[in-house]
Amino acid sequence: MKPRRCAHRNRPFNHKRPAALALVAGLAILAGHGPARAQDPVAPLPGALPTAAAVPDTAASDSASEEPIRVRVWPAPRIPGAHSVADDSLLRWRPQRYLLPLLQTQSGLRLHSTGSPLRPAAVQDMTRGPASLQLRIDGLDRTDPLTGLLAVHLPSPRIIAALSRSAIQGAGRWEGVTRDLYLNRPRLYLYFNEAGDAVRDLDVQYALNVRKDLNVELGYHDLRDALSYSGSRGEAGVVRAKAWYQPDPRWLIRAGLHSRTTELDEPFGYTQQPLAAFTFNPLIERPQTAGLRSTRTTRDLFLQAMHDPGEDGSKLFRAGLHQQSARRRLSSPTDSIDAGFERLGGFIGHDRTYSSIRASAEARLDWDRLQGRSLPAPGSQSIAAVRLQADLHWTPAPRLAAVAHLALTRRSDHPSAPLAALSIRHGDPFGNGLSLELGTGRRPVPYQPLHWR
Repeated sequence: MKPRRCAHRNRPFNHKRPAALALVAGLAILAGHGPARAQDPVAPLPGALPTAAAVPDTAASDSASEEPIRVRVWPAPRIPGAHSVADDSLLRWRPQRYLLPLLQTQSGLRLHSTGSPLRPAAVQDMTRGPASLQLRIDGLDRTDPLTGLLAVHLPSPRIIAALSRSAIQGAGRWEGVTRDLYLNRPRLYLYFNEAGDAVRDLDVQYALNVRKDLNVELGYHDLRDALSYSGSRGEAGVVRAKAWYQPDPRWLIRAGLHSRTTELDEPFGYTQQPLAAFTFNPLIERPQTAGLRSTRTTRDLFLQAMHDPGEDGSKLFRAGLHQQSARRRLSSPTDSIDAGFERLGGFIGHDRTYSSIRASAEARLDWDRLQGRSLPAPGSQSIAAVRLQADLHWTPAPRLAAVAHLALTRRSDHPSAPLAALSIRHGDPFGNGLSLELGTGRRPVPYQPLHWR
C-alpha cells in the first residue's frame, strides 16, 4: 500500500508525530499545567486609567453557562511627572539578571560599582548623589538602610511590571511595582541559566488562584555570580510570596514577603608584586584574606490596600503597613562587623487626576532600630522618622509641562530636611527638549555617616 501524502505538501504523512504531540498535551493537562484558560493581559501603560476586563472560561466547550471572571487590571503607580523606564513588555522580552543594565541606558545616570556582583551600587543621577536618591518597589524603600546606596541587586527584573523615574532638582526617585498574574488556572514559570560552577540563575515562580478573587504567588530564586578573578564569588537565595485579594472592582488588598540571604567573598584587596620584579607572565591575583566571607540577610513584609471609589482612577486612596529588617555579619582578624537594622512603619496616600493635572500626596511614618557591635555605644538605638511629600504635574499644552515637588523629612536624630523644587519642561515628539529647574532645601543624611564615623 502506498503511504498517504499530505494535501498541502508532497511528502508522506507522519503518523508518529501527531501521536507524540497528543501524548505530550495529555501529560501536561493531567499535571495541571495545560493551556491556560486566559492569557496574561497586556499591562497598561503607567499612568493609564484602570479598566475592567472580562476573562471568559474557554477550557471546555460544555461550560458556556459558567460566569466569566471579571478582573480589574490596576495600573502601575507612578509619580506625577515621572517617565517610564521599563514596562512589562520590555522586561518580559528582554530579560535581565539585574536592574543595572536598565539603569545604564538612562541619560544623566552614572553607576559606580562597589565590587563584585550582588553588592549595592553607588548611583549618581545628574548632580544628585546616593544620599539624594530613592528606590521603591511595591512601596518599600530599597536603599541600603546603613549606607544609603541603592540596592539594585535585590529585586529581580523578571518579577517587575513597571519602573518609572522622576528626576527633579534635589530629588531623584525611582518607583516600581511587581507583576500581578491575572490567571484562573495554576501556572508554573521556570527560568534556568548556568555557566560552569561560578554562574547560576535559577528562578521558579508558581501562581495559583485559590478563589476567583484571591491569587497566591510563590517563588524561589537561586543566584550565583562571580568575576574573572578569585575572591569575587557571591551566592544569594531569595524566597518570595505574594497574595492579592480583590473583593470588588473598587478594592485591592495586597500582601507579600521577600526574604533574601547573600554570602559574598571579602578579599580585602590583592597582593601585587613590585613593577621592577614583573616577569611578563600572566597576572595572578592573590587576595589579602583568602576564604573570608560576609553574610547579609534582608526580609521585607508588607500589607497594602488600594481603593478607587469611581472605578476610573481619578480618585485613588492607598495605605499600607510594612516591616523590614537587615543584618550584616563579617568576622576577620582585622575587621569585624555585626550590624542590624529593623524598620516598622506605614504610609497613607491619595492620588487625584483632573483633566490636565495629576496630584499626589503621601505621609509616611517609620520607626527604625539600629543594633550591633558596630555602633559607637553598645546596645541598640531607636530613631523615628516622619516624611511628608506632595507632587503636582500640570500639562497646559501638549509639549509644555510643569512639575512641582514638596517634601519634609523629620528624624529624631537629625534636623528637619525640607525640600521644594519646580521644573518647567518643553519638548518635541522626537525626544528633544529644554527644562528649567529651581530648587532649595536640605537632604537627610544616611545612618552610616552619622553613627559609624
